Amino acid sequence: MSVQCGLKTAKPKALIFDLMGTCCDWYSSLLPTLVSSPDLPLLPSSELSQLALGWRASFFDEIHGRFQAGEAAEDIDVTHRRVLDRLLHEKGVNLSMWNDEVRQKLVDQWHKQIGESIRA
Repeated sequence: MSVQCGLKTAKPKALIFDLMGTCCDWYSSLLPTLVSSPDLPLLPSSELSQLALGWRASFFDEIHGRFQAGEAAEDIDVTHRRVLDRLLHEKGVNLSMWNDEVRQKLVDQWHKQIGESIRA
């Protein structure tokens, strides 16, 4: 027995989804570049994946914080760079070892999503 409530189902007018890791494999594009960069002082290479995960999580914290503070959205690369610099600073990394070019290469990797497609 089915009960009808008299509501009509509307046809969707838009499809919205999240690309920041939901549909793209950001981790597989970022980690090889991170691993091939100079070794982080005081951070074993086995912990680089934790840096990548922390970078992504901190990025979301940053954009949510800006939203909550009523600040305007900013270029995603500016946010990624600020978050990366802060994480490296928190880990005691001398940013002269990870020069501007190295850090910019890491930021640019966010635009090069690779990996396998999502499987059902």
